[in-house]
Amino acid sequence: MDTKNAVAILEDEEKKTAGQLIGLLKKHLKVSEGLEDSLSKALKARNKLIHRYLVENVERMAEPSEHEKIVKEIRSLRSQVRKSHQQLEPFVKALVEMLDGISIEGVISEAKDKFMSDTTQH
Repeated sequence: MDTKNAVAILEDEEKKTAGQLIGLLKKHLKVSEGLEDSLSKALKARNKLIHRYLVENVERMAEPSEHEKIVKEIRSLRSQVRKSHQQLEPFVKALVEMLDGISIEGVISEAKDKFMSDTTQH
């Protein structure tokens, strides 16, 4: 993958599935076995939540006694995805810094400063 393609993916200009993105990450960065396992579990949880959960559980949703269980299951799936997102964040920041030569923290700080200066002027 060249820099142009990586930037397109990060800028959401080129669509890739979560599985393809994990493959790209593994191809270009050293990924620990624990992180790879976590990403794999998160991908399965995400796919179940997005593509199958409602269809597979539609009959349970009509049963009030199942509502609490359904909410717990959805929260568990979301938690797995969120955990993986948090683990990936440092890699994404490093890729942005490597590809664009800018610091995410610097951009955040600059944006906060700009926002705060704009709100105090009005």
